[in-house]
Amino acid sequence: MKKSYYILIALILAVAVAFAVYMKYKRNADTTPEGFASSNGRLQLQNIDVASLRAGRVSQVLVHEGDLVEKGTPLVTLSSEELDTQLQGAEAAKLQAEAAKSQAEGRKSQAQAAKSRAEGAVTRAMGTEKRAEGGYARTQGGVNQADAVIAAKKAQLQIALDNLNNTKALRKDDLVSIAELQQREQAYQAAKAEVLAAQAAKAQAAAGGTEAQAGIAEAQSGIAEAKAAVAEAQAGIEQAQAGIEQAQAGINQAQSQINRVKSIQSDMYVRAPQAGRVEYRIVEVGNVIAPGSKVVTLVDPNDVYLEIFLPTDSSNQVQIGSPARIVLDGIKAVLPAKVSFVANQSQFTPKSVETKNEREKMMYRVKLSLDPQVASRYQTLLKGGMTAQGYVQLDPSKAWSKDLEVNMPSIVPIAPSRPVHPQIASTVTVGQ
Repeated sequence: MKKSYYILIALILAVAVAFAVYMKYKRNADTTPEGFASSNGRLQLQNIDVASLRAGRVSQVLVHEGDLVEKGTPLVTLSSEELDTQLQGAEAAKLQAEAAKSQAEGRKSQAQAAKSRAEGAVTRAMGTEKRAEGGYARTQGGVNQADAVIAAKKAQLQIALDNLNNTKALRKDDLVSIAELQQREQAYQAAKAEVLAAQAAKAQAAAGGTEAQAGIAEAQSGIAEAKAAVAEAQAGIEQAQAGIEQAQAGINQAQSQINRVKSIQSDMYVRAPQAGRVEYRIVEVGNVIAPGSKVVTLVDPNDVYLEIFLPTDSSNQVQIGSPARIVLDGIKAVLPAKVSFVANQSQFTPKSVETKNEREKMMYRVKLSLDPQVASRYQTLLKGGMTAQGYVQLDPSKAWSKDLEVNMPSIVPIAPSRPVHPQIASTVTVGQ
């Protein structure tokens, strides 16, 4: 008797299950118009795993699950005490190199001033040399002129001497008067005095030439000395320029180190690669992470889709871009969508050769992407995991039934709020 009771209960349960399956099949068959395919699924949002480029200890987690963030919003900060030390060292090295450059530039300016003064001295000495050469040339002219005068005066002296001798001979014969002899004597003495005067003028001109030659030698010595000073100043300029270049190289190296450290410091702020909603906080303050470790998972509220599975005969008729509809359970609305993907491999009975019966059992994944504008407008309503029924238009000549016409939710969407983040300093404090 007891055994028969259990058999009866089992039969009743089997009939109830069979009836439920039948009703579900009938309901689905009745609500799918001809030329369309339908299947249920769950709403999904595109996941974005945000990872850290650097290793470090988490010092701040700046977002909570459910927060909406913009592109570039800081999500997590990592500690950077060692980087701070490196940055301070690089900045100190840069300041030292800049001071060395300033000193070298000062030395260069002094050397340039010394060179300018030395070049002025060269110019002045060359002017003195030219004047001395001009004076020497004039004295040489005076000497030459004196030689000519001496020659002329000597000729005149010889004539005066000849006249005096002739007059003395004539006076012995008493052919001339004593007065004429005296006149000839005076003329001779005058010519002799003129010769002596011309010789004195030549000696004076020669002395001037010697003095001019000494001036030339002195000017040439000044030129050589000034040129040596120019060369010394030029060597100082070149040495100072080498110091400037060396200091500039130190500045560039320090700046490169500063840029490198700041770049790493920037990487210590893990930022949102695009706008989205925080789905999961994977790390917490104090966690030590390696490069490439995931810290936050975002979802893109504009990339919403429903994945359904269709049998072979239906999936073969689906075209990429075909119109589709998504009907959410519990919400009186029909959302517009498009077919964005059809799998090229079946999800069930994946065999290389199938019988007709097996092909009928094969199911293919079809992705229905919601219109991005609709997804953005209702981003506070649409959530991953919501159950829904998807419909795909297989025959473009068939019109959508009235109950599958686009019908937006009557729920007024709430404006998404943005989280308020604390002020982010240029460096992260360690030990929080």
